[in-house]
Amino acid sequence: MAFELVLLSAFLAMIFWGVGDFLIQRSVRKIGDLESLAIIGLIGAVGLLPFVLWDFSSIFFIENLLILLLLGIVTFFGAMFDFEALKKGKLSVVEVVIEFELPLTIIIGFVLFKEVLTLWQLILVIPVFFGILLMAVGSSSKKLIILFRG
Repeated sequence: MAFELVLLSAFLAMIFWGVGDFLIQRSVRKIGDLESLAIIGLIGAVGLLPFVLWDFSSIFFIENLLILLLLGIVTFFGAMFDFEALKKGKLSVVEVVIEFELPLTIIIGFVLFKEVLTLWQLILVIPVFFGILLMAVGSSSKKLIILFRG
């Protein structure tokens, strides 16, 4: 039963992520980058407030406040770049480029933080990398065929 629940959760996360990106692209094109980010942030803040309400007093420690501020700035600029890409590009192309975030994160973990993958983690990561590579190459080859036809 647990495996089925995990599989169902992963499938639902994939579906909702795709629907979310589609709706973000529509709202960014209709009302703009900053406005869409503000609405998403407001909905997220209201939705997540009950989970952090009891720990809210720890925000007033200077270390926590600085980390939260730094992460907020980085996330803001990352979201603005993402939203601008979704506004100007096609969702299918932008998502392939965004998927390179995962291999890049793992490579940064290896290089900067001296992280090590276990054999089991490596067995799970290799098909994900291969899938991302297939998505990128598949999209590129279609574009090259269209380019040569044109």
